[in-house]
Amino acid sequence: MTGLRIVICDDLIEERKRLKNYIRRLEKDDNLELEITEFSAGEELIAFFKNGGSADLLFLDIYMNGINGVDTARTLGDMGYSGSVVFCTTSLDHAVESYRLKADGYLVKPYSYEDFLDAIWRCRRHFEKSKKSLNFVSERIDYAIPLPEVCFIETSGRQVDIHTADHTYSTYKKIGDFEKELQGEASFLKIGRCYIVNMNRITKISDDTLTLSDGTTLPLPVREKKRLQQLINDWFWQKTRGEHNG
Repeated sequence: MTGLRIVICDDLIEERKRLKNYIRRLEKDDNLELEITEFSAGEELIAFFKNGGSADLLFLDIYMNGINGVDTARTLGDMGYSGSVVFCTTSLDHAVESYRLKADGYLVKPYSYEDFLDAIWRCRRHFEKSKKSLNFVSERIDYAIPLPEVCFIETSGRQVDIHTADHTYSTYKKIGDFEKELQGEASFLKIGRCYIVNMNRITKISDDTLTLSDGTTLPLPVREKKRLQQLINDWFWQKTRGEHNG
C-alpha cells in the first residue's frame, strides 16, 4: 500500500522534529502508513516539485529564510498542487492570507498534539486511503478490512476465519501469512498456533481464557499462558500510560 505523502517545510530542525513526532504518533494511533519528506527552505520544496515530487499534505512554516511559506504555497498552487496545506507560524498576521489560499489549517507555535489534531481535521479525507488493513480473498471477493475492525483471526480446518464485530470471513490464506503481515502491529498477539487476537478487543483475562468484546472466549495454551498473560497485561499497562493507542 502506498502511504499518505506528507511534506514538512520549516527552517528550524527542532520544529521539524516536533512535527514528525506528532505525525508518527498519529500514524500509530490510527493504524496509518505515512511517508514523511522534509525540507528546510521553500526553494528546496519548489525544486522538489519541479523535479517530479508530490505530496498529499504540506506543513509549511510561514517565516522562513528566503521565500516564505505563503509565497511557497502560492507558487506550488500555480504549479498545479491541489493537496492540503497546513501553515505553521509564530503569528496570526498571515491567517487571512493563508485562508485565501484555501489552507486547511493554521498552527501557532508552540502547539500541542491536540492542536495538531485540530488543525489536520479538515485534511482527514486524505488519511482514509492510508489506513492499514487486512487484505485477503473470500468467496472470490477481494477484501481490505481496517485493522481496528478485526477482533481475531483463527485457523478453521483448511481455512482461516477473520472475525469482525458483525461478520466472519473465510479465506484459504494461511494464518502464518497473516502473522507476517501483522509483524510490528503491537496490538495483535499470536495465541498458540490457531489464533491472532486484537488486544484492543480483550475485555477479560482469566487463568485459562480470554474474553473478547463480542463475547467470544478463547483458550490460553497451558504452556504459554503465563507468558501471554504477562504480554497482555503489559500491553494494557502501556496503553493506560499512553504508550499504545492503536
